[in-house]
Amino acid sequence: MDETHDKKSSPDSTNPLDGVAVCKKDGHQMVHYQSPESIAMCGEKTGEYCNECQSKDIPPTASRMESDRVYYHNQVYSRVTIQQDRGFTTIMVPDGEPALDIGSILDQVALSPREREIAILISNAQSNADIIATLVISESTLKSHLNSLYRKAPALKAFRERLR
Repeated sequence: MDETHDKKSSPDSTNPLDGVAVCKKDGHQMVHYQSPESIAMCGEKTGEYCNECQSKDIPPTASRMESDRVYYHNQVYSRVTIQQDRGFTTIMVPDGEPALDIGSILDQVALSPREREIAILISNAQSNADIIATLVISESTLKSHLNSLYRKAPALKAFRERLR
């Protein structure tokens, strides 16, 4: 048997693209290609309209790239969205970070309704700017809520620090 073939088929060999999800869409968000990992994450979407995994901040006429970290399907991913020639390519790479079990935190810690909202947004890897925009609150109000949250639920602070 060919030695090169042995290495490729060996269970000990690693493919650097294992776990990487790739999805390509046209400018109207119609899916044209999904990697097997993307299909496993989202289901078969080829030929369908979809905007789940791409960054929402890229207008369809821009030619640019955005990257961030997101919580998606119980996993933290590094996400890169590339927009070029009126099409989008989204690449999701698992970070290997443990997902935050927000349900158990909300069940175990007494939080105000606003703190609960912020905790959920944190568990979805939202930035301070995203939280401020979503909840329409000031930066100082958010910082006050975060200080209270981090005292009550240190796991939220630890999770957030891992995302930075």
